[in-house]
Order: sequence, then structure tokens, then C-alpha cells
Amino acid sequence: MLSVSNSLKICNGIYQSDNNSPFYPTISVFNAKDSFLRDYKYTSGLNGLYNIQKGSIISLTDSGYFIAFTIGSGFGSAIEIVKTGTDFKSVWDKTLPNSANKTIAKIKKNGYNEIIIAYTLNNVKPAIGIMKLDLNGSVLWDKTYGGTTSTAAYDLCTDANNNIVVLGTNATFTQGNYNINVFRISSNNGEIIK
Repeated sequence: MLSVSNSLKICNGIYQSDNNSPFYPTISVFNAKDSFLRDYKYTSGLNGLYNIQKGSIISLTDSGYFIAFTIGSGFGSAIEIVKTGTDFKSVWDKTLPNSANKTIAKIKKNGYNEIIIAYTLNNVKPAIGIMKLDLNGSVLWDKTYGGTTSTAAYDLCTDANNNIVVLGTNATFTQGNYNINVFRISSNNGEIIK
């Protein structure tokens, strides 16, 4: 299972249209009673090697849902987004620009009807990343924070002023410790608020 949110869950898998076709990645949406709602099938990838890893789903007030997930893994990953109607039929889907090597952690909607995505940048020095999108999936800004040997994003929320609060970790291998990172950034420009 990829995510549970707003009494919905999304699960990853693969499908094959017939015995001679390659395997392709798919995500499926279920309600809280495990009733199947919709499949999203992707025809890129070779024999299931282009897998769907992490994902998150949020409800858009009276206008459907927004699903974001990582397709691929590690240095070969990218972030895919799907906007659906209330019937879960896809309105549009796209791979986010400049999302190579990014693994999604969580998506949220702020009070301005903008989408905030927390991700881990899978690089030589991994970093926590935050990306802000409008409801059409256009990137408004994209920033990274940190960049130590084992940095990862885990969650995010917004405060009463629509600032973004980010939860992540980083490791210091010389001492074998993991540190919890919690920091607040501006929803306007992604700058850290001290």
C-alpha cells in the first residue's frame, strides 16, 4: 500500500494486457471499505522495471482528488501527478519537470488551494525537498534543504499562517546517530523562517 488519506488508499502493482505484452506499473484507488474505485495504468517502463514506489492522495474541495507518486527508484526516479474528478477519472496526468531522482514523501493542500509536495532528493548528498504547485500542476517553486549523507523527508503540514512545517531526518555516520529535523518555511517562497 502506498498511502492512506481521507478514507482512501492507493496501492501499487503491475499489469499485463495479454500473455505476450510486457508488465507495466499501475496504481489502484480503494475506499475505506476496500471497495475498488479506479486503476491508473502507465505504459512506460520495461517489463515492470519502471515501478511505482511511494505515493500520496489528497481531496480537493468539491473538485476531485490529487494523487502524486514516485515512479522508478533511486537515481532513476521521477514524480508523477494525477488530477482526477470526483469520479476518480483522470482529468490530466504529468511527470513533474526536473523531478528526476526525487522520491515523494507526502502531499498536502494549503489554505490558498496550492499543493505542497515533500520529497527526498536521491543524490550523492541526499536532501529534503519541498515543491509548491498550483492546481494545474505547474511548479511555483522548488527548493532543497540540507544535503548530508543520509537526509530524507518524511512529512509536512501547514500552520495557521499557511507556513510549511517539514519533518525529516539526517544521519551522522561517524557517530552512528540519526537526527530529527523539524523546520518551518514560508509558503510564499520556501525560505526558512527562523
